[in-house]
Amino acid sequence: MRAKDRFTTIGYVLALGLLLVASVEAKQVLTVHVDATELPRKLLRSRIEVDVDADTLVFLYPKWIPGIHAPKGPIENVAGFVPRDAQGQVLAWERDGTDMFRFLVPRQEAAEGPTTVELTYITNQPSTNSRGVDAFGYRTLGIINWNTVLLYLEGLKIVGIDDRVFTRERLQAAVKASKQTGQIELLTLDAQQYVTYTLAYAGGHQYLHTVPVEGRVDRLEQIVAPRRPGV
Repeated sequence: MRAKDRFTTIGYVLALGLLLVASVEAKQVLTVHVDATELPRKLLRSRIEVDVDADTLVFLYPKWIPGIHAPKGPIENVAGFVPRDAQGQVLAWERDGTDMFRFLVPRQEAAEGPTTVELTYITNQPSTNSRGVDAFGYRTLGIINWNTVLLYLEGLKIVGIDDRVFTRERLQAAVKASKQTGQIELLTLDAQQYVTYTLAYAGGHQYLHTVPVEGRVDRLEQIVAPRRPGV
């Protein structure tokens, strides 16, 4: 494969679990799957899954991002919003008339099972405010800020991340590039805190992010090693 084509085949899926608590008795889990298969084409996709018993689900796109000092989450780069029921059928939805960060998804009567939303985000179009918290995709470099691909439910308080969320689907956070094919291989690691962490990878290096499996995460330890010959 020619050097200029090496990173056109980059593709990976990340899984992130958030424990959302509405009350002491009731707990809800929100799962976000991020698909960066088309990141070199400046497209980033995610699938947000929730299992909540409500007539209307109200999704919020992050508006206030730490460090930008204004309600300027880069919602103008959201190019796709497709809600589906548990059977995969597309649901009707509408944008709030006074708050563009707010999406309303009415559920059918007697609807059961999780609801998912497929989100498409256009990268490499930062505003003055979002430059440091945006997502970028190039032939040899990808940068993902979680706030660009997240939705969360209105009225539920985010109290933390439960590592038990990752017992079935673990967060893939180690990246290794093949010199011959340009394919990206991900190693699977357990994680507890990746909400405000920026995932970045480059063709010339192997990035390994180590997070303790048990106990509270006090700091994220990053090991960056040059790519080994033949890897």
